[in-house]
Amino acid sequence: MHIPVMKPVLAYSFSKALTTALLGGLIVSLPVSAQSSALAPAPQEQTDASEPVFGPLFAANPIFQDGLTAFQTLDGRSFRLERRGNLTLFQQDGQTEVWALETVPGPRGDEFLKNDVGRLFVRLTDLGGVILYSASHPQGMPVDPIAEPEAIDRPRFNADMSNSLTLYLSLRTGHPISVSIEDLDHHTARWLQDAARIAGESLVGNPDEAADIHRLEVRTGSVPELDLSDEGTLIVYVNPDDRFEGRPSSDRVTIFLKNRMAS
Repeated sequence: MHIPVMKPVLAYSFSKALTTALLGGLIVSLPVSAQSSALAPAPQEQTDASEPVFGPLFAANPIFQDGLTAFQTLDGRSFRLERRGNLTLFQQDGQTEVWALETVPGPRGDEFLKNDVGRLFVRLTDLGGVILYSASHPQGMPVDPIAEPEAIDRPRFNADMSNSLTLYLSLRTGHPISVSIEDLDHHTARWLQDAARIAGESLVGNPDEAADIHRLEVRTGSVPELDLSDEGTLIVYVNPDDRFEGRPSSDRVTIFLKNRMAS
């Protein structure tokens, strides 16, 4: 049986850039015009054998085999895909957010890879083609494969994350925002810290919506969810057992904030 060869793509991420003022780390903002920041996690150690394999979300077999691949756009921007069954992780090089994309079956046997709010990142055709969808290329964008892609790092625990993020958010938003992250073992807490970082980036990137937020709390929950109290506390629920898929994406946080402001 002939297995189609994958051709690649890239997705567009949109949140504001973070500064390099804090934490001494380096990350690049979600927009393509990347800038440095201090909230990035340090490089991650090798994933241990206890890390679960992502299970399939649909009964149908995926078009492409599991594994890690990387691609590059015509203007030189690159990204990586890590596929496990019908869940695909996507990360643009130079950016911190890892997107958990769900496979949605399409016409003629194609697959559409979408995030947790339904935004389309990638289309995989039954002929082996890979098509990128972004704000600048809504009809698709050609890419080329990259040999020997680097692994997508898992987040690393930061013992001072709550204090550092509190200082960062207060400086960037212009008003005090305290941060509270549920106290758990390091292996589990790193996933809540990743969710806190993403929520913080979304607050900085949406200053009007963040104006009434005075506290950010990250807690464990059975499913990834968001809530906002009358006192101005943004609550992010995370299921650390589901890794990247177990926390809200920056898209979801931004849409939640805009909807609450409009209501």
